[in-house]
Amino acid sequence: MGIRELIAPPASDLSSYQAPMNYEFAGKTLELHFDGGGTATFAFTDFPSCGVSVDGSLQKLPYHCVKVADTVFFLTYLVRDAYVAITLDSGTGSATRVTVDGGLRIAHVFGAIGSGANAGTHAPAHGLTGVVTWTFGKKASSVFTVAYGDDTAAITSAGIPDALAVSDFSAVRITDAIILQTAIVTAGGRKNAVVLLSNFYNATSAGGVFRVTADEGAVCTPLGGYGRFAEG
Repeated sequence: MGIRELIAPPASDLSSYQAPMNYEFAGKTLELHFDGGGTATFAFTDFPSCGVSVDGSLQKLPYHCVKVADTVFFLTYLVRDAYVAITLDSGTGSATRVTVDGGLRIAHVFGAIGSGANAGTHAPAHGLTGVVTWTFGKKASSVFTVAYGDDTAAITSAGIPDALAVSDFSAVRITDAIILQTAIVTAGGRKNAVVLLSNFYNATSAGGVFRVTADEGAVCTPLGGYGRFAEG
């Protein structure tokens, strides 16, 4: 049996370079306190599920966790036709939660790890400019060139014949080099919410594409990829 036969292909080509599951929170309980008084507790005691208690409501949900940098983690899960992505920086103690509901409305909430005051700066990533080509898979349709402007982004892909329209773009600076990006991307009349946590220091990204359809319900395609900066 060849090596390639031992490797299960990803469910989507967009997930070809997804980072492996990180287990550093296994067996631990994590408490988050968000601006405005909301709380969330995560009990990582029963992989592949974790106990999630949000404002007193406890649920057991499958989750995925990726390590983006030495102290930065990207935690995602689906709950009640919504996609939740939480960026954790154990170095500063900050937490950023992005929730995308069934109507593809994106909401950001900022907070802290533990019961202390909010330790994060959560500054908008003003001045994010330049062109990066992100490769998430082996097909041409999984390669995207993003032209970042100040608080804007334009996306093209040689493998997708339809124009890609970007709306509701937002970028939040987690660290100097790590930027959390969210947007609604429309192609061929179909809308998807995209959440992408990019480490511009080593040109890697983790994230997800989320949509809700009548046939499939809530669907999230994990993203993982590497970037190439345009010359000049």
